[in-house]
Amino acid sequence: MEIEQKRRRKLLDEGCEKLNLSRSLPNLNTRYTGHLIVDNEYKILFNFIPKVSCKTWKSVFGELRRTHSNRGKSLLSAYSEEEQQYRLANYRKAVFVREPITRLLSMYLSKFCNFRNLQRIWERMYGRKIVAQYRNGFTPYSPKNNDTGPLSFLNITLSEFIQFLTDREGQINLGYITDHFLPLNIVSSPCAIHYDFIGHYENLTTEAPYMLKFFGANHAVQYPPVHASSAVNRLVNEYKKVPLDLMKRLRKYYRNDYELFGYSFDDTLKSIVETFFSEDDE
Repeated sequence: MEIEQKRRRKLLDEGCEKLNLSRSLPNLNTRYTGHLIVDNEYKILFNFIPKVSCKTWKSVFGELRRTHSNRGKSLLSAYSEEEQQYRLANYRKAVFVREPITRLLSMYLSKFCNFRNLQRIWERMYGRKIVAQYRNGFTPYSPKNNDTGPLSFLNITLSEFIQFLTDREGQINLGYITDHFLPLNIVSSPCAIHYDFIGHYENLTTEAPYMLKFFGANHAVQYPPVHASSAVNRLVNEYKKVPLDLMKRLRKYYRNDYELFGYSFDDTLKSIVETFFSEDDE
């Protein structure tokens, strides 16, 4: 694991240089530090990324703080600029990342396909814009579909959301909603925040306990059992419906993530295609 961590940090450093990305934060505001959990006892900064076991990591660090009655502020952005600078310079830092289009699918399934209040919220935020722009002759603004009356589900497709997202590349700012689908490198600033540990969601069973041991916190808190992701199981079924031109646009949208974190879009696409054709042969 130590060798793998060195490889990942080296790959990240090379990617930052190749892409000419800044190695320092332009300023300390919520945009850059609002995702960093602080543990002052163990001197840890952990960057949580939505759809990368985010809720579980928040719970783990919350439990860790309770073991030593750490009553300091839990997010780096809540500290003064001087306090933030000190912690960025002196605390060890960690982040977990995930294969980009698998993470996007996980977001799509949980926000646009759960047929509950959450889907209604996301359809109001994004679905109406998508329908108005990409479904010719259909408008979701009828009296039956307004915010005060009954709302019929718009059933936004993955292809529609990909088109919406890639049409607005560089135009969507980081926030506590957009952090669910913006590229990993925008949410985690890996070239500016020099991480000591870079975990991969795909190896969570092994790497989560190792990270806690890496920080010397494994005796105080444990990472809970890892369950299979529904996004992985539905990867082929969902992406085989997406036109190839949109897949190419998606690769471009997440290109920096693939460069920086060692994932391969081509390998992911190949597995989708191979599985698709093997299913047809059965």
